[in-house]
Amino acid sequence: MNQEMALDVLGLQSLPEDEEDLIDQIEEQVFPIREYFLRNPVVSILHQKRIRQLERIQAAAEALGVQADQQDQIVELPISADDLKGLLKRYEEVLMQARLQIASTMQPKVITSVVHTLLQMQEAFESRFMELTDHLDESEEIIKASEHVETGVLLLALRNDDQATAEEMIGKERKRINVLRRLKHPS
Repeated sequence: MNQEMALDVLGLQSLPEDEEDLIDQIEEQVFPIREYFLRNPVVSILHQKRIRQLERIQAAAEALGVQADQQDQIVELPISADDLKGLLKRYEEVLMQARLQIASTMQPKVITSVVHTLLQMQEAFESRFMELTDHLDESEEIIKASEHVETGVLLLALRNDDQATAEEMIGKERKRINVLRRLKHPS
């Protein structure tokens, strides 16, 4: 990426004389994307555009001579459990850890790395969720990709033996996951 393209990506007319001003501009571009990842469910097809935006911002920053600080390797966030309650609990823990990592930085490269890890984690969660709930039907309702199950609420319903609420939520999540799978791999 040349300097002109880099300035355009960052919404600048010219290269600021002070590197701090350039870093501030980069952070202004990163902030709304970072906030999206912090506030929205992990949905691959909805995250991909924002990941590409972060990658462009990072490339622009590097083209203008701003190098990312070296940070520790992003912690791997495995998802596994033998039962649904354990899976939901682990998912909540991992999601919180990842969001803390995202919230602690404004560096596009670090955020991108964490979000890629989150997407892998989400895929593992969805796969295991489907395995653990394969004895239940999916909902007949129309479900949007962003309407994922609130795992904390589902976990509470399971702990309180509220089977009707739990089964309704599981059915909706199974439907959402299957819709996403069909979008990823249309026949």
